[in-house]
Amino acid sequence: LFPATAAMGHEFMRQGHFDRALEIFDALLVTNPDDEALRQSRDEANKKSRETNMLEFLKGWLGAIEKIRSELSSSP
Repeated sequence: LFPATAAMGHEFMRQGHFDRALEIFDALLVTNPDDEALRQSRDEANKKSRETNMLEFLKGWLGAIEKIRSELSSSP
């Protein structure tokens, strides 16, 4: 494995890989617990990760509703 850096975490954030960024910021905070910039980056990654997971859940829910509506409208 290679050492994690804040730059790697920020790059994962930029790419939309919020869970990976969160892992990196968590790992960095173990050795740098007082680094406020890392803490803020971790909080932002956590927030974006939760938002992304919620959006994916809601998209799945909406897809299921649309499927049911389609099946009901095509029923005799």
